[in-house]
Amino acid sequence: MSVRIPITWRWVPLAFALVIAMSGGGLLDGAQPARANASSRTALTASSEAACPRWRVTWPKAAVYEKPARIYHKVAVKRRNQTVTGALCTRWTYYNKREHVHYLAVKAPKAQDRIGWIRLAAVRRSK
Repeated sequence: MSVRIPITWRWVPLAFALVIAMSGGGLLDGAQPARANASSRTALTASSEAACPRWRVTWPKAAVYEKPARIYHKVAVKRRNQTVTGALCTRWTYYNKREHVHYLAVKAPKAQDRIGWIRLAAVRRSK
């Protein structure tokens, strides 16, 4: 008696990972970590920071929340004309259906995952 398991596309990545793991080899066999001195690391960080989108606060005060809802802990309060940097260097938004508000993910060092959420209406893209 055999059991027939339907093959769907969602199983393909798992099967690929299992084949690689069972073969004992990996995609990065023999890869060496890149060695960089401190000056090149700071230059890289500075260039990546410059590439991230910046947003300027237009409201008198705008709170940065731990999660995209006003019921969560405030990790920071930004004032008018202060700038915030987008998290992960992309425009990452979330629509809260309960509050009917769009939130924007920004860098927040005091947040647990270092990502804070500010209301999109409170900021505009900085040039």
